[in-house]
Amino acid sequence: MLTLLAFCKQAGRLIKKASSTGIMETLSTGKRKGSSQYKTSKKAKRSPRIFDFTRYNQRRVAFKLAYIGWDYYGLASQEGIEKTIEAELFNALTKTCLIENRTNSNYSRSGRTDKGVSALGQVISLNVRTNLASGPGVIVGKNANTSSKQTETVSELSYVKLLNKVLPGDIRILAWAPVDNDFSARFNTVSRTYKYYFPRANMNIEAMNEAAQRLKGEHDFRNFCKMDLANVSNFRREILSIKVQSIETPNQGFEMCEIIVCGKAFLWHQVRCMVAILFLIGQGLEDANIINYMLDIEKCNKKPQYGMASEFPLVLFDCAYKDISWIYDDYAHKLTVRHFKELWAEYAIKTTLIKEMLKQISVAPNDSQDNEKTDSLQISYDQPGSLTPGHYDKVSTYKSIRTRPTCELAPATPGSSKGK
Repeated sequence: MLTLLAFCKQAGRLIKKASSTGIMETLSTGKRKGSSQYKTSKKAKRSPRIFDFTRYNQRRVAFKLAYIGWDYYGLASQEGIEKTIEAELFNALTKTCLIENRTNSNYSRSGRTDKGVSALGQVISLNVRTNLASGPGVIVGKNANTSSKQTETVSELSYVKLLNKVLPGDIRILAWAPVDNDFSARFNTVSRTYKYYFPRANMNIEAMNEAAQRLKGEHDFRNFCKMDLANVSNFRREILSIKVQSIETPNQGFEMCEIIVCGKAFLWHQVRCMVAILFLIGQGLEDANIINYMLDIEKCNKKPQYGMASEFPLVLFDCAYKDISWIYDDYAHKLTVRHFKELWAEYAIKTTLIKEMLKQISVAPNDSQDNEKTDSLQISYDQPGSLTPGHYDKVSTYKSIRTRPTCELAPATPGSSKGK
């Protein structure tokens, strides 16, 4: 009996000692106290630290960004749709703790690009976290450290590098700039320039360029847009310049061309509607006078029904401002250039591959006796139908713009209003 009692006391002492040294926890969890596994498991149980934005000042900045918009549902965030440029931007801005949320960032954008449209010179403005205590665009917080030594010793955050690390590869921040606290990327824009790329095919580029000059100046463009009567009542806009030109040497209709349009503001789908009419002129289906007719609201008081040009060749090429000095990060810029070179190589290879296949399959077999089949195999390098919905292969099936059904008349309102 005494031997059993002594054994129990000895066992109790051993258990107490094991608990103090972590052996019991090792037996139950498989992780020894003090080991890296033990420390990791302890860390995992801790609640994430909340970033304290009140400890930092804010700074009003503008970002210049480029994006390939083909796989996105436009720039603007939309309820129930995650695949937008802004959704990715604000995800990156919050992930890097540059902003607390969109509501408090005083966000503004220069132009709202639609689904499938790309940009090279899109500009946004907002308030972001800064390391500085003072300087252009700095907004001093109530609880932030505002010592004079901070500005002298601390450098600004590498905004471009931070954001590009977490953004998708087809969205890149190109540069940033400090701006005044009342700066708006939308309302401070001096001009916006769009480019639209297309193959020359069988189109008369000279006729298109001559006709395009009739769009210059201030006009009522209600017949060259998708009417948004809920938000826009004034359809007068000013085109500062427009040009249609080839950007490659002639190559059997395969050479690429561009339409460059510069204006202060644009209506919804205005550029794509203007391009669609210019395509009809380039194909010889309409003459240049159709532009004068559609700009004359008394003669053409209801918009004729016609398809817009496709969205994917359109790019917001530049947004111009006064007194903005863009800051580029050399290292981040080199990475962006390398990334776009890789994109170009991929698509150039695909383009060459398809072009060579087209050359081979466009030639009819020599021994074919079916004339109808032979004609159908010949490629005339017509304007691809994918760029102009409702495209007509034969002039005999084309219906003139003047004789087409029309949309409802938009009410005319005096004055002017801001565009996109």
